[in-house]
Amino acid sequence: YLEGKDRRQARSVQDGARHQPMRAPGAARPGPGKTIQRRDLPPMNLLFFLTPKQDVLYVYEDFTLRQALEKWSNQRYATIPVLRRNGEYVGIISEGDLLWGIKNIHGLDLDTSEDVPISSFPRRRNYKAVPVTTDMRTLMETAVDQNFVPVVDDRNVFIGIVPRTAIIKYMVRRMDASSETTQISTRAIKKKLMQAQS
Repeated sequence: YLEGKDRRQARSVQDGARHQPMRAPGAARPGPGKTIQRRDLPPMNLLFFLTPKQDVLYVYEDFTLRQALEKWSNQRYATIPVLRRNGEYVGIISEGDLLWGIKNIHGLDLDTSEDVPISSFPRRRNYKAVPVTTDMRTLMETAVDQNFVPVVDDRNVFIGIVPRTAIIKYMVRRMDASSETTQISTRAIKKKLMQAQS
């Protein structure tokens, strides 16, 4: 009976050790109340960076040149999304696209601009849209070549944009948080070494 009991106790100790977190050889055990907590920012999610549609300047593909110019006036954006009336994302149009289009129209004035659809202007490039379920790696790779990333739902309906500046600012804060955590760990190690030497 005692031998069987000893076996059960040994097995219980082994099972408990198997679930203990592994430490590097020579690593000190954290003392009570002295656990170093990380100050990392929350994990990234596309919705953290989303500027919703109601806060985005956009035009409809059936706008005339005059409508686009009036809506775009006094705005600081060089590129804006183009949508269909049902909300679907079409692409983007830039100030340069409008300027090149105007250049090729002879005798253009304010009145004739009402008869010129912006859909007749060639667009030099397009911005790739991503679904709202896109992972962060894909979002960041897409933002490399675009000032903003259009976001759509599963029906290709435009729901907003993710500005590239928002991603960059987050990464800077994340780097700062990581640096602060490293400094805290370094100070804790130095303090333990000084205590061991005293």
